[in-house]
Amino acid sequence: MAERVVLDTSALIEIFDRNKHRNLLDNDCQISIVSVYEYIRYKKEKEGAKLFLEGAFETFGLSNPIILMAARIFITLKEKGITVKENDVYIAATALVNGADLYTKDKDFLEIRKHFKDLRIRMLS
Repeated sequence: MAERVVLDTSALIEIFDRNKHRNLLDNDCQISIVSVYEYIRYKKEKEGAKLFLEGAFETFGLSNPIILMAARIFITLKEKGITVKENDVYIAATALVNGADLYTKDKDFLEIRKHFKDLRIRMLS
């Protein structure tokens, strides 16, 4: 049975720009709207790349549960003096709320997982 996963922007870059880790597409893959933004912002054909991603994956917006989880992550890290990229907070919250494994190359997510043990991260090499 296919595993439910959230692909971080770094995973999208690996799959589509570097032609690596394509086996991940055998899973039930989802992405955050934040990853759509991060992926297309440097693309020449932004609209086409956006439409491609939204057609290829279930795309999660910043729903109330995701925003509330992101706020929990942010305040927990802030209270401990830890800073991570805001977009990573939203993507981690998306994975947590949807009970999905997060595939990434970004080590910032490891810092989040130290304080949110339910965040299941799969680091790509």
